[in-house]
Amino acid sequence: MKATATNIRTRTMMNMDNGKLERKEITDTSSIVAWFTTSIPVSAGPAEYQGQLPGLILEMDIKDGTQTFIATAISEKLTSL
Repeated sequence: MKATATNIRTRTMMNMDNGKLERKEITDTSSIVAWFTTSIPVSAGPAEYQGQLPGLILEMDIKDGTQTFIATAISEKLTSL
């Protein structure tokens, strides 16, 4: 399944102008596209997106060009009791 979101963040930009340090608040916006499966009912994914969708995130692309996450393998871990 496909999920999309828009992430809006505020960051501080610092600039030196004629020897004077200036701080300015900048708003950054990025689009996020995630592909996930509910066939694996584990709410897991990369970084801060962990637990955000009702299934395992298999691929995620952050459209500001900074990050792409792709699951390359999935295996079942067997444990003995």
